[in-house]
Amino acid sequence: MAVSRIEAPSGVEQAVELAMANLGLLGSVVGLRSRPDGSGPVATDPVPLHGFADREALGEFDSADFPQFGWRSLVSDRQEGMVAVDIAEEDGGWRFDRVISGPLIGKLMEVAEDAAYHAHSGIFTLRLVDIPGIKLGALWLDAAADSLFLPYAGINTDGISGPLDVPGFYELVDERTPASPVAVEALRDDLADDAGEIDGEAEAGSEG
Repeated sequence: MAVSRIEAPSGVEQAVELAMANLGLLGSVVGLRSRPDGSGPVATDPVPLHGFADREALGEFDSADFPQFGWRSLVSDRQEGMVAVDIAEEDGGWRFDRVISGPLIGKLMEVAEDAAYHAHSGIFTLRLVDIPGIKLGALWLDAAADSLFLPYAGINTDGISGPLDVPGFYELVDERTPASPVAVEALRDDLADDAGEIDGEAEAGSEG
């Protein structure tokens, strides 16, 4: 079993440090407290943060379906407070994007603790997938087509037991993604055509 981590660019580390300095001023707002010795919070090594879009709609793994758009670091006050700091790419550099706090962080930590157990059968790279459009987040144990996904945010993720394989993750996203307006309009047209055919058959039957 092995779960490796990717080293973040130095600019990401600097953006995290800047964010932590700002969190020192907003600690009480996001739930971080000063340590007894007066020192500030500490951060984990950043983890790659990816989006998702099944471009070919085939339900098969394609690394291009997971574009990376940033990094995420967990910041703790070494007591009970913990938040996530997201760093986004901008104009060839890196900038602080947002802070995430609340129960979501606890769920992320739960699946992170399970990751080593679920990764016992292979070699993986640690990543995160964030799909805000459907409010779905998952810890991604990247092994290409043998990847595993541990959802921690989203509708009814509490009902998901254990990790999802690639087909399972693609299916989950497909189930949670609303149909596009074009697809809905096409479905309406198909239903209208079917209704027209049924009416035509009924009229022909009554004439006979």
